[in-house]
Amino acid sequence: MARWLARSSRSSASAWSRTTSAADSRTTEDQSVLAPLYRLVPHVGTLLVAQAALVALAVYVLARTAQRHLPGRSHVALGVACGLGWGTQQLIGFDFHEVAFAVPLLALACRAYLDRRTRAAACWAAALLLVKEDLGATAAVFGLLLARRDRRTGLVLAAGSLLGTILIVYGVIPAFAADGRYLYAGQVTGGHGILDGWTVKALTPLLLLAVTGGLVLRSPLALLLLPTLAWRFTSANPAHWEPGLHYSAVLVPIAFAALVDALRRGVRLPLSVPLAAALLLLPAQPLAALATPGFWQTGPREAAAREALALVPDGARVAASNSLAPHLTDRATVHLVADGVLERRPAVEWIVADVREAWPAGSVGRVLGRAGDRGWRVVRESEGIVVLTRPEG
Repeated sequence: MARWLARSSRSSASAWSRTTSAADSRTTEDQSVLAPLYRLVPHVGTLLVAQAALVALAVYVLARTAQRHLPGRSHVALGVACGLGWGTQQLIGFDFHEVAFAVPLLALACRAYLDRRTRAAACWAAALLLVKEDLGATAAVFGLLLARRDRRTGLVLAAGSLLGTILIVYGVIPAFAADGRYLYAGQVTGGHGILDGWTVKALTPLLLLAVTGGLVLRSPLALLLLPTLAWRFTSANPAHWEPGLHYSAVLVPIAFAALVDALRRGVRLPLSVPLAAALLLLPAQPLAALATPGFWQTGPREAAAREALALVPDGARVAASNSLAPHLTDRATVHLVADGVLERRPAVEWIVADVREAWPAGSVGRVLGRAGDRGWRVVRESEGIVVLTRPEG
């Protein structure tokens, strides 16, 4: 398929390689949940299927929530709109990412909140701490919401989430990282500030309003959107600003749960509105690629990548680019092509790199340059895919 390279993942590489890079150390914990499944079917596609199942579970939970709280067959339209929503589509079209676990957890937490099951909601929200460090802030806000109904449960969740986040960022992650630090603490990409990029940043709130007919603001659940929007819009990395990629996936279950909450409170809105919004946005979503002939064809770069990967022998120690690494993890010890990979012990024997790879920023070029200076031999180079072997001795 023409999207073969794009359907690979940094996260899956870190989760299933026998050793992980420091850059990926923060993602290994939650993805190990899928280790038994991957053990049975050791292929990168297994992770994509698992991710789709997690998203499908979230959509099902939200549809059943609508069925419980809204009249008629409203849940059908809401479920379809949620499944086709831009955030959902962007996650499925991205690659495997740990945030996939957060989507059903948020859906379950919001459903329990709407059902007035405060302790169940607190438990589902607390589980977000096991997924991704920034979600601790979302769990803390959820605790404050619950405190309005169950003061003790809500405050325990809020305080525990804040303390847990601090422990994870400053204790747990550095303990697992090879360099003993949290990679993203104080990381700055470019010279961008909070006032920059609002023509792009504004798209995400606008889309949230569009897919909920503006009713997302009519529910206190909308407060759960603020932590994610805050860290994204204050980030110095422009990639965090746009509504694409996987960053909006956690917003979808919150937004649609808020929509259900607003509708059950008596606010009137035809559910054809969010459904129409999802359908209108569909041509710009990954699902639309299925209708393009190129999606079903193998392009020259995909063919070159497959041929390059076939050169790596089973059981080898290899450094591979972000998009290539997952295709080797079921048969080799894989490290990400990142600064310091050539100094690892035991030493890597092969390098398979895509010179167009953008993540980690600039690392591929630097690693290839150092390898060339140290006498690594180029075995193959085609369509920007390079294979090198370590010099003997």
